[in-house]
Amino acid sequence: MRVPIATFAAIMAAMTAPALAREDCPPGLAKKAVACQPPGKAKSPAQQDARLGAPAPNSAVPIADYMMYGLPPAPRGQTYYVEGRQILRVDRRDRTVLEILSLAKLLGQ
Repeated sequence: MRVPIATFAAIMAAMTAPALAREDCPPGLAKKAVACQPPGKAKSPAQQDARLGAPAPNSAVPIADYMMYGLPPAPRGQTYYVEGRQILRVDRRDRTVLEILSLAKLLGQ
């Protein structure tokens, strides 16, 4: 007998949710993907903010035309990425964030 994928997923979620729930967590939040985190607080790894010295987020997009943003040429071995409302100056070798600039300030907004 073949079980539809949606039904199988629902059964698995129902079986694992109680095991993952914390006792001090409200029932509505216990069922969330990130248990016990309100929706505004929970961020997936792809949505995490950039930090100096940390690797650039995977969602950061390389900037091909830095002059369009009013940026000077990146120093040798570095490049620019855009992530949300930020411009990141990043090391090309290991993607370490070296500087964080405000996109709004660069565009004069």
